[in-house]
Amino acid sequence: MVFSVLPLSLFMFKLVKLVHLYTHRVGMSLRQTLAAAISGLGLAHYDRPGGTQGLFTRNEPFFRTPKQTGPRRLVSALGAAREETLLMLGLLTCVLGIRSIPNDMASTDLTVWLAALQIQSIPYAAALLVSLVSAFRLPAALLGSAAVKITPAAVQN
Repeated sequence: MVFSVLPLSLFMFKLVKLVHLYTHRVGMSLRQTLAAAISGLGLAHYDRPGGTQGLFTRNEPFFRTPKQTGPRRLVSALGAAREETLLMLGLLTCVLGIRSIPNDMASTDLTVWLAALQIQSIPYAAALLVSLVSAFRLPAALLGSAAVKITPAAVQN
């Protein structure tokens, strides 16, 4: 349990920091903050390997998710996020396996591991969600009103 407390507390700190910064400093609504968090988490799986690959190779293609593709939008969106979907399903299968342990053997350690596994699956679920959203034509008005204009005076406060 001791080894799980630090990642769980870091996750909670980052979550509170994100909501505070985006709502108070940037001036975004809670819906826009959630959308920014989901899109950022959706890129987390490819962020590190993509940056490393870009530093050391020259002729590797850039992979992008399909945007507003033809009639097979769902299939192409699922195909673009297949690795993340499989990792998410693997982690959630582990959660189901741990939940099937009888109650007389349950402990707080198992509860903490359940939380850790569920938190680890969030970036993969976000990648799948972003891939599905990018394949379909959705209006930007779902996220809220027009962009907030940031003035130099607002940044200094």
